[in-house]
Amino acid sequence: GLRDYSEFSMMFFGLIAGISFVVAWVSGPCIPDASTPEEDKKYALNTMGNDSVYQFILGERAVGWLISVLTVGLQLMLLFVFVLGAEIELSEDSSDLVYTWQCPRDEVMCSYTGDLDWKGWVAFAILMGFHLLEDIINGFKMTVLSGNRNNTRGDRIKFFCGGALLNFVSLFTVFVSAIYNGAIATSNTEVIVNSVIILFIIDGDEQLYKILGLINSKWVAGMCLSLDTKDESNEEMNSHNSKLEAKVNSLATEVEKLQGQLEEKDERYKYLSGDSSKLQAKVKSLEAEVENLLEQMNHMREMIREKETTSVSQAQDRNLSNASIESEQLSFDTAFTSSEPIGQYASDEREE
Repeated sequence: GLRDYSEFSMMFFGLIAGISFVVAWVSGPCIPDASTPEEDKKYALNTMGNDSVYQFILGERAVGWLISVLTVGLQLMLLFVFVLGAEIELSEDSSDLVYTWQCPRDEVMCSYTGDLDWKGWVAFAILMGFHLLEDIINGFKMTVLSGNRNNTRGDRIKFFCGGALLNFVSLFTVFVSAIYNGAIATSNTEVIVNSVIILFIIDGDEQLYKILGLINSKWVAGMCLSLDTKDESNEEMNSHNSKLEAKVNSLATEVEKLQGQLEEKDERYKYLSGDSSKLQAKVKSLEAEVENLLEQMNHMREMIREKETTSVSQAQDRNLSNASIESEQLSFDTAFTSSEPIGQYASDEREE
């Protein structure tokens, strides 16, 4: 049997490699022929991740392949340190094993001194799932993609190696975290802390990609997979043109609506402008009539004034004539009164 975790780790790697070969072989006939090699390359690049040095394994330069393999080797080496720390070997100082059982000499039964229970292992499963399940799924996707016989042998090898890298690192991380926490964790919080520390190691590929990009981004771009973007650009252009055509059609419809509204408003404006011109003509005619009426009123006022002046002068003349007539009548009456005895005397003489 297996003596320690180190030997089991070697068997674990072999098991992953064997399963990957079987998956790639079996999945080949099951993959539809609808996809093209360029589409598979694009799919592989998205699956491997655009922010990791793992994608260099899909490129054409040997330096990129070497960087990917060395990164995986460095991560596995760091994880192997925790494997050695979980070994149940009292003679080795590298072992971090913690004894959680206490067996006093004066008692028959041993007592468990740790505080680790099922809650800690549930937290451990959640952390592993959140951080590693995506890489595990993508690894098997790459393995399945490597079975597509429409691609060249070189591309299929790259796809298989990319999936194997993801599977090795992610599954070995789960294995290492489980055995290390089982060896040294005595509480639920220690399980979480140990898992986070181990998970931090698998982020080294992304951190290295960022560092290389800061040093020389053009060199990093040369390490990545170069896709033949001609067909892709044509598809994007066609899609973009379709979207633009749809927008143009919608804009044309809106323009037609606006033209109809403008024509309607133009007709209303013309109608209103015709009414306004008629109203202006009416206003001018009314102003002319008002001016004519004002002139007539002024003329009538002048005539009234002249008549009033004439009537006043005539009244004055009448008054003067009446006054003269009255004066003459008065003088006549006076004279007639004084002459009355003389006439009477003459009549008396005639009678005699």
